[in-house]
Amino acid sequence: MEDPPKEIMGYTLDEKLSFLYGKVYVNESLKKVVVSHRGTVEAIDWANNLTYGLSSTAYELTPRYKAGLKMQQDAHKKYMGYQFETLGHSQGALLAHLLSDKSKNGYLFNPAYKKEQLRDNEYVIRSSGDIVSKLSVPRKYFNALLYPSWSKNHYVTIPAKSSNPITEHEVNILDRLNPERKIGRGAGFGKKQLKGYTINNEMSGGSQCEEEEMKGGARANNPWVEHVKKYAKENNMSYACAIPEAKKTYTKVDKDAMKKQQMEIMKKKWRNDINKSFTSVLRGNPESLPSLRLKFKTRNKGYREYMKQVAPNMYEKLTEKIGKPK
Repeated sequence: MEDPPKEIMGYTLDEKLSFLYGKVYVNESLKKVVVSHRGTVEAIDWANNLTYGLSSTAYELTPRYKAGLKMQQDAHKKYMGYQFETLGHSQGALLAHLLSDKSKNGYLFNPAYKKEQLRDNEYVIRSSGDIVSKLSVPRKYFNALLYPSWSKNHYVTIPAKSSNPITEHEVNILDRLNPERKIGRGAGFGKKQLKGYTINNEMSGGSQCEEEEMKGGARANNPWVEHVKKYAKENNMSYACAIPEAKKTYTKVDKDAMKKQQMEIMKKKWRNDINKSFTSVLRGNPESLPSLRLKFKTRNKGYREYMKQVAPNMYEKLTEKIGKPK
């Protein structure tokens, strides 16, 4: 068996934590750790596979699970505060599923699968011709019906190129992925980070920009988010790279002032609606009052209170017989 590489694109092998069934790579400058759990290696692993098939609970008593758990726990203890990415292939993907709860992302390649429910940080990547991970397909279609967007991002299927189940189970099926696609919660922005297929750039050092979060969420009406999007577009930058630069030109919006401004805009709309839908209609056709009263009841409380202030005569006419709104 070949020795693992000492370094992969800026990530250095931690030889003290790594062993036959798993490897830990660290990028000290980025404060990132990649934990990789290997698939079936020796004959004893087939016994572990059988144990898992019979009982998920019993599998957690096997030496393979205990060894993987120890490596994962030791890595988190040694590199406390670092960002973790956990991945695995086949039986190793099962371990990644069981042990990636504290990782930013968990990548499961052709995973041994028994209808487990994925967490929000997990991503299944499988060949359509792989038998081992075939049980994930029903779950995928079920989730696709209930959560189409989530399912599209968390279940990635690679079209099979052969009818050989052994070939389709190998980890090199990843070579068929579009290198521009991203999978996982990386240095992107909102759901856009899921576009593309590079496995979160975790082995290439990630984004070359300082990784920060967009505070306040990715709501369309969030001024900070809109500012970053505009800055990124104008300067032909990724969202991650735009964040630190956009901070220099961003002026924090006074929330009270914003609410006041939004209320003034709303009042203007109400004023126009009062003139168009009530005052002008009643002036042109006095017999329309009953229907206007019904229409008035459909308006919200703020609208009705505003009419009482700016058009008291109209308000009295509309509420004279139906009683004032609660």
